Amino acid sequence: MNTVHKVMIAAVEGDNNALRMLRDAGADLGAYAPSGLTAAHAAAAEGHGDTLRVLRDAGADLGACGHNGLTPAHYAAERGRADALRVLRDAGADLGARGPEGQTPAFLAAGFGHADALRVLRDAGADLDARGPEGMTPSHVAAGCGHADALRVLCQAGVDLGAPSFDGLTVAHMAATGGHVNTLRVLRDAGVDLCAGPEMGTPAHAAAATGFADVLRFLQEAGADLGARNSNGAAPAHLAAQYGHADALRVIWEAGADLGARGPSGLMPAEGAAYHGHAEALRVMREAGVSLRTAFQAALHGAQPEAALELWAHGDAPRGACAVDTPHEFFTAAVAAVEEAEAVAAELAARRAELEALALAALLLQRRRGRTRAPRRAARRRPGPAPAAPPEAPPLPQSWGALGALPEARIAASVRALLAADQPVPAQLPARVACGVLRALADARARARGFEGRARGEAACEYIAQIAGALRGGVAPRA
Repeated sequence: MNTVHKVMIAAVEGDNNALRMLRDAGADLGAYAPSGLTAAHAAAAEGHGDTLRVLRDAGADLGACGHNGLTPAHYAAERGRADALRVLRDAGADLGARGPEGQTPAFLAAGFGHADALRVLRDAGADLDARGPEGMTPSHVAAGCGHADALRVLCQAGVDLGAPSFDGLTVAHMAATGGHVNTLRVLRDAGVDLCAGPEMGTPAHAAAATGFADVLRFLQEAGADLGARNSNGAAPAHLAAQYGHADALRVIWEAGADLGARGPSGLMPAEGAAYHGHAEALRVMREAGVSLRTAFQAALHGAQPEAALELWAHGDAPRGACAVDTPHEFFTAAVAAVEEAEAVAAELAARRAELEALALAALLLQRRRGRTRAPRRAARRRPGPAPAAPPEAPPLPQSWGALGALPEARIAASVRALLAADQPVPAQLPARVACGVLRALADARARARGFEGRARGEAACEYIAQIAGALRGGVAPRA
């Protein structure tokens, strides 16, 4: 082990006697280790204030910048080592030094919620408003990470709580985006306007986009308008629907906001939810009495069979020969969903067959042991005529135009065959074609639900196997 390694180990462990012995032996206590850090970095990270004093007295630079661009003050602040920061301050280290991305010790202390470290930095005169990565201040990261105590220290220091980041996010936006009611409460108590926002929207928009229903409730209680529009004309309801946040939508609805209002490009929240495949959000809007008639076309364009199935099942899809736009992607996704549902149904059917076979085996073992009476011998039946072969299914149509005349039960198979043959989908088709595929999807899902669930089936198989094993061993099974 070389001398530098010995110095680093002593600094990490806070072994001041070892450091003095190494110093007396001529070791350089300020040398860089292969990691690019010095003993001062290690001692600061571990919070060894006395060790930092030993290093200072030995002539080590307590403000040395590591190869990663960070100083001992950065490490002390990140770990919340308030005592180490005081020693660094007394030694004249720069407590406002910037890292490679512009981060200061205050930025790191705020991001990790170290209120005591922030107090030391404040008392040392460090700039608590200094911008770090993406133009964010310590207040931004404290609010966005939910560190209420750290944010309270910053508020008491008089920082600018309304300064936007490079992306236009305020401290309140960060708290709302992170879902932190506690830091929003600190901001409210500090007099921050929780209803205001830049062009991109208010904190309510941020909470709706990230789906934090409790934040929306708090903002409503603080006087925020949950129907406010941003510069694009979008209300919080549009964002909650687009990202599928059903609970947030419910809060917005209960606050009296209009879930049917048109936003950017004239789109309603229901159309955004359908286009992105959020069936649960569509259910909330149906419960709120919003018309979903235009959402079906959006589900087709978004290639979202789940949302389309939700709308079709509740009568919100056009029927019959009414023409609808039919993107190729929708039929591809819908057929894939049908095939997946059929595979699940087949797997569960096989599981049920296994259950029945095990149950029969257990019953036969019971009879062999004389635990049940043998069944009566069935009367002989005369062989009857062989069952007639099922009639051959008519051939599938060779073009999309012929689908409109098919029975709805045969549409899905025909669509599958046409896609397999690389037949291009026309720009428009009768609505019943899309509905036929959705019916096949619903039927496959219903068949799967008709069988035992996976977990229940496996538990039953295990129980029946235990019964069979007990019978084979001559032990009566438990009731």
